[in-house]
Amino acid sequence: MRMSIETPQPTAPEDNESAETAEEGEIRSIRYFPVTMLAGILSFFGTGLAWEIAAPAFGLPILVAKIFIGFGLGYALAVIGLYVARQTRHPSSLREDLCHPRRGNFLAAAPLGLLMIIEAFASHFDKIADSIWLIACLATMVICAMILNQWLSRRFRPEEVSPAWFLPSSGLLIIPITGAPLGYPDISWMFAAAGILLWLGLFPITLNRLLFCRALSPVLMPDLFLLIVPPTLASIAITRLNGGYMDDMAIAFLGFALLVFVFFLPRLRRFKDVPFGMPWWCCSLSLGFLATACMYYFDHTGYLAAGILAGAMLLISTAATVAITLLSLSAFARGKMFRGPKS
Repeated sequence: MRMSIETPQPTAPEDNESAETAEEGEIRSIRYFPVTMLAGILSFFGTGLAWEIAAPAFGLPILVAKIFIGFGLGYALAVIGLYVARQTRHPSSLREDLCHPRRGNFLAAAPLGLLMIIEAFASHFDKIADSIWLIACLATMVICAMILNQWLSRRFRPEEVSPAWFLPSSGLLIIPITGAPLGYPDISWMFAAAGILLWLGLFPITLNRLLFCRALSPVLMPDLFLLIVPPTLASIAITRLNGGYMDDMAIAFLGFALLVFVFFLPRLRRFKDVPFGMPWWCCSLSLGFLATACMYYFDHTGYLAAGILAGAMLLISTAATVAITLLSLSAFARGKMFRGPKS
C-alpha cells in the first residue's frame, strides 16, 4: 500500500514576509526568523565581487570590495547563527522550511558564507582556503540534494512554483566562481554544468507559472529579480574558469540576463506599492551579480558604452545593498523579523 507523504504546514503564511508593523494577532518568537535572510549572503558576495573587479578597471579603492565582503561575512555568521539557534529551540522548523515550496530554496545560500571567507582571505591562507572550499562544495551538494528530494517527493501545484526555485542552481554556479582561482577547474566545470542544466530545466516551468497562473502576491514581487541570477552567474563562472577571459558563451549568458532585466523594467513602477520585507534581498543579490558580469564585459571589451553600463549597475547594486541592509537592521532592531501568528 502506497503511503502519501504528509507535508508540514508552514508556521506562517507564505506571504508573511513583510517587515511592516506587527498586528495585534501576532506574537514574536525566534521560530519565525525568516530563512529568506540567507539571500543577503549572496547580495554582499555579488556586490563585493563587482567592486573587486571595478577597482583596477576604474581606478577605485579595493577597500570598498573588502568592506562589502567583510560585512557580508559578519552578516553570514550572524544569520546562520540565528538560524541554528532557531533550529535548536524548534527542531521541526528545518523540515517545515524544506517542505515549503518557496522558503526551502533559500537554504541553498547557507554554505556560501564559507565561500565569502575564501574570497576575502584566500591570498593569505592558501591551504585553509582549499579546505574551506571543499567543505562548501560538500555542504552545497547535500543541501541541494535535500531540496531536489523534496521536489521529487511531492507534487507541487503550478502556482506554488516561484523564481526562488532558481536558488539551488545559483548555489551550484557560485562554486566554480570561487573554485577556479583556487586551481580546481575540473570540479568547477562539473558544478557549472550542473547549475546551468538545472536552470535550463526550471526556466520553462517557472515561465509557465508566471504566464498562466495567478500573479505573485505583491510582497513576493521582488522574487522576479531572481530570473536574472542564473544566466548572470553562468557568465561569471565561465569567465573565471577561462582565467578572466570572457568568451562568446559568457557574453551570450550576460546578454540574456540583460534582456530579462530590460523586460522587467516597466514593472518597476509597481514596486512603489510593495511593502518592505525579506524578499527585497532578491533585488540586491540579482543586481550585484549583474554588476559583476557587466564589469567583466567592460574589462574584456573596453567599450565606452560597456563602461557606462558597468558603472551604472555598480552604483545601483551598491545603493540597493546598502538601503536593504539598513532597512533590515531597522526591522531586526524593532523585532519585526520574529513575527508569527498566534496559535
